[in-house]
Amino acid sequence: MKILKFALIVSMILLVGSVWAQELYDPDYTPTVDNPAYTVGSGPVVLVDEAHNNYHTIEGRYKAFADLLKADGYTVQSNTQPFTAEALADADVLVIANALNVANVTAAESDPWITPILPALTGEEINAVVTWVEGGGNLLLIADHMPFPGAINALAARFGIIWQSCFAFAGNFTFGAAGPDPNLITFKLGTPDASGGIGYDHPIFEGRNAGEAVSYASSFTGSAFRLAPGSEARKLFELGTGPSSLVAYPTNHIDISQATPMALALGLLQGATLEYGEGRAVFVGEAAMFAARIANFIAPGYPLGMNNTDLAPHNKQFTLNMLHWLDGTIPVKADLAPGGLITSGARAGGMRAMAGKLVPETYALHQNSPNPFNPETEILYAVPEQVSVRIDVYNSLGQQVRTLVKGQHSPGTYAVKWNGLDQDGHQVTTGVYLYKMNAGTFSGSGKMILMQ
Repeated sequence: MKILKFALIVSMILLVGSVWAQELYDPDYTPTVDNPAYTVGSGPVVLVDEAHNNYHTIEGRYKAFADLLKADGYTVQSNTQPFTAEALADADVLVIANALNVANVTAAESDPWITPILPALTGEEINAVVTWVEGGGNLLLIADHMPFPGAINALAARFGIIWQSCFAFAGNFTFGAAGPDPNLITFKLGTPDASGGIGYDHPIFEGRNAGEAVSYASSFTGSAFRLAPGSEARKLFELGTGPSSLVAYPTNHIDISQATPMALALGLLQGATLEYGEGRAVFVGEAAMFAARIANFIAPGYPLGMNNTDLAPHNKQFTLNMLHWLDGTIPVKADLAPGGLITSGARAGGMRAMAGKLVPETYALHQNSPNPFNPETEILYAVPEQVSVRIDVYNSLGQQVRTLVKGQHSPGTYAVKWNGLDQDGHQVTTGVYLYKMNAGTFSGSGKMILMQ
């Protein structure tokens, strides 16, 4: 371990200490979109925060990100004022990328960031953002390696995300190599590669159609976080196994020494999504994967980001898919509580033809079957339009027992199963239970009996 830590010092000085010499963006990279979601300038408003000493801005490190969204038809604007209800009123998507408190802004690019890292947002601003998301706003929150997690962890915690002020390393990172390592972490669906990253099945990986589906996305270092107990967030990227799959917790982002605390990264996340009220949120612990920069410290002209078509060929499409999920243009699957199972499909009764597909004419919540049941029952329901659906189970005292469904639905008929477990995974007792569905202006309920 002593040798490993010494190797870490050498490699990190090369990797991190030289990173500030790279260009803000790749001047030769112009992102294009083959099948734009919107005509130019007619799409949703994406507000990129620049009011909190953000390290990534639309004319700087996120120029390629902004140009990509504009090519897809989005209206991209910068935010230069504190977050309030008025400031967020016209935004469809809010992007907060690597915010910092003014006290942590360094005088020069080469100066180190040193703890303590102070919050970038005030309590009033955090309340404004949370309320905005709950009311239907969509948040993309990005915090790269230390110091950035410390600046936004108070905001993230409101959504059940516990961000760690760290550096994350791939399972095959070459500590102590003769030259710098880009520390590429591949978050792959299915069997992980040598970097150990795990990608989780999600509509963002699927895109709007088969032509937009991607099998992996790639990040470059970044941070890590975990979900708070009871969090309803859905895993997107998870750090995995490998001899170098570690996280380091420095107090000085350049001075990583033998005394720097380190831990295994296994099980920590670098990406997650959340349905929150009427809105959505994506949390990502790495910013460069959505940018296009030149990292000469790795190799002359080395492309760092979605301009690296060899090592990160899917990052551009993943970025588009992520925004499409946030604004609701991707037909999404419902996010279910652990243990829930949802299926969808057309049924003969009460359907009408629309665009060649059968969809329900009205909202419906059917009686569960079987009833009484033990140990499992199924509830059928239907929605005639794109809508956010929530189905909860209550006991005879009116206490909430379990959330079965919470998420956006496309028009269709669905079925959800309940296995008699509460939100914490404990078996409930014999008795009468109420299930209640809320979707837009529709509200319906039914009674079911569990017999053991």
